[in-house]
Amino acid sequence: MSNFTSTINLKADQCVKCGLCLPHCPTYRLFQDENESPRGRISLIQALANQQISASDKLNKHLAHCLGCRNCERVCPSGVDYGYLLDQSRQLLRQQVPVTGLKKHLNQTGLKLTHNKNIQKYLQTLLHYYQKTGLQKILRISGLLKYLRLNQFDNLLPPILPYQDFKPNYPSDIPSKGRLGLFVGCTGNLFDQPTLQKTIRLLQRLGYDVVVPEQQTCCGALHQHQGQLESARSLAMQNIQTFTDLDTIIYIASGCGAQLHDYSNLPWSDEKTAEQANLFAKRVKEITAFLSNEELSSFQFTPLAKHVAIHTPCSMRNNLRQADASMALLKHIPELQITSIPAETGCCGAAGSYMLSQPKLASVIRQTTLDAIEHLTVDIVSTTNIGCGLHINAGLNNKTHYSHPVSLLVNQIIF
Repeated sequence: MSNFTSTINLKADQCVKCGLCLPHCPTYRLFQDENESPRGRISLIQALANQQISASDKLNKHLAHCLGCRNCERVCPSGVDYGYLLDQSRQLLRQQVPVTGLKKHLNQTGLKLTHNKNIQKYLQTLLHYYQKTGLQKILRISGLLKYLRLNQFDNLLPPILPYQDFKPNYPSDIPSKGRLGLFVGCTGNLFDQPTLQKTIRLLQRLGYDVVVPEQQTCCGALHQHQGQLESARSLAMQNIQTFTDLDTIIYIASGCGAQLHDYSNLPWSDEKTAEQANLFAKRVKEITAFLSNEELSSFQFTPLAKHVAIHTPCSMRNNLRQADASMALLKHIPELQITSIPAETGCCGAAGSYMLSQPKLASVIRQTTLDAIEHLTVDIVSTTNIGCGLHINAGLNNKTHYSHPVSLLVNQIIF
């Protein structure tokens, strides 16, 4: 038995099949099928690793249906590392049944987007003019997007701004308290450029020099969760080396942050690199959590007579096991009514690329969150994960406004 199989068995055997995870699993609640539950998938993964079953379309379907929300991990009394087992199973499937044809081409193109800045620049420029020229409205009215099966992606698009390169350094407005690195992410400029710019502006006003290294790249989450573990590790190494001289690294998207924190758990080939990854993970901080320790009462805020609902992403609740600091942050805004979307609604269905790879399931799973939001009758939905925000906003047909909490906060500051 190989070391790999031994590790799979060791982690899988921690699952005592108690079933406490079942009510918390979005796909089990939907299908009522053990193969769509955490304990069922663990049994399938273990059987695959031990060559008791072979890779098949049916097996791949059950594993692909998993969102990787890791609700099961949060409630598991045995501490099963379900995320590890899921990632390894997808790597095994890729090895045994290689992706071919159009699907392979689309996967490769999508993953190239995550670390090729030229492709990102061209795509952002094209999408900006697609919206600005009115072509988006014409194609929506014509029904052509639905015919081409592009409507799911089109519905997710926020207003796309012109491409803008980040400067490597943004000096503090006052005597500097220190230097902060800003992790932009692979699609931050494309989908959440306003929040990144507002984050930089706020940190400058608070007395920090903000460094945005040009050599930073994708966090690697999409690669890892598709079973491309070597690619994920390579991207992680590039980020570790790029941010090596900064004591604190800020991120605005909790999905990226979960992966950045997880660098310390990747299987590194030597102790020196493992230690570098461990130190990197300790220096990474989520923006709202970082701001919760800053003095913001000196700022003057304009009132905002709106009702905002805070959505806490699975990546923050289950992966990072971190309290959502958004409510404390937004309480600085006068007249803003703040509530939280109940945790019982579970995963919103975005789950990284899941909303694109499994659009029908993602929409069905999202409905619980949409029902909760409509029951609260809110004006704004705020979340620290851009994917969740876009997915939820698309489901609400833009009846409410989506905003990152930092973006919402900075909009009300009188500079």
